[in-house]
Amino acid sequence: MPRANRLYIPGHVLCDMEGISEAAAFGIPDEILGQSIKAVVVVTPGASLSERDVLKYCTENLEPFMVPKGVEFLAELPKTPNGKIDKKRIKERSSGVGPR
Repeated sequence: MPRANRLYIPGHVLCDMEGISEAAAFGIPDEILGQSIKAVVVVTPGASLSERDVLKYCTENLEPFMVPKGVEFLAELPKTPNGKIDKKRIKERSSGVGPR
């Protein structure tokens, strides 16, 4: 199905990328746009991905305004007691954009 006919959320698209086991995306302050997207991913053991690889995949599978401005790699994503990804905790420990 062509990209124009699909609505994707960055975190969900990233979970479809080979080599990524978990992902989340959220808004961060941006001086020009007011807000931009940052992705946080967990790489599958044995896989090797760079920020460039992830952004290229996003560019190919998302509308331009949904492509993250940066990607951060974590060993695991924090979870709520219900087992959902805790974006609030990710935002609190994540500063700026880019690999950490």
